[in-house]
Amino acid sequence: MSLVGGFDSLHEKVEHLRAMARGDAARKVVDAMKDEALHLAEEGWDRRESPEGQAWKPGLNGAGGLKLSGRLRAGLVAEDRELGFALVDRAMNDKGAFYGGTHQYGRTIRPGNWQSRKEYRALHGHAEKGRYLRWFSGGRWHRSEKVRIPARPVLPKKRTIPDRWDEQLQKAAAGALEKGFGK
Repeated sequence: MSLVGGFDSLHEKVEHLRAMARGDAARKVVDAMKDEALHLAEEGWDRRESPEGQAWKPGLNGAGGLKLSGRLRAGLVAEDRELGFALVDRAMNDKGAFYGGTHQYGRTIRPGNWQSRKEYRALHGHAEKGRYLRWFSGGRWHRSEKVRIPARPVLPKKRTIPDRWDEQLQKAAAGALEKGFGK
């Protein structure tokens, strides 16, 4: 007795099972979820809302038109972890200090509060030039002894995944599995 017919589909399934045994399928699922998580963070930035869907508070003089580009965009990465991945913000300023947390949690900035006066003098060769912050916004110069930068979270709170993110991440995982099994 001989069997006649196409076994291509069965062969594909066997190959997919071999890939799963090697861990390739799990890697593809995690990679799809990492891509989706980064997309969700960028989307939240563009919509000016937290991962939980809360609108950001406007900044000084209604400012809040930050663009996720340059160092902020490059600093937002999905790092592999033993049990999957983690979204982290590694954005650094010219002096090597992380500043992504300023946007995630908010911060009050005062002249020289990021380093001691001694460090400032060593770095710049002169003492600080006053007690005011100065910046240009809305067509004019402003000055203040301190400025409160409101929180503009783009990453979920520690150890939580908002419902909308959970739903999208599950879809990404399911899509990667379906693609892997040719459904």
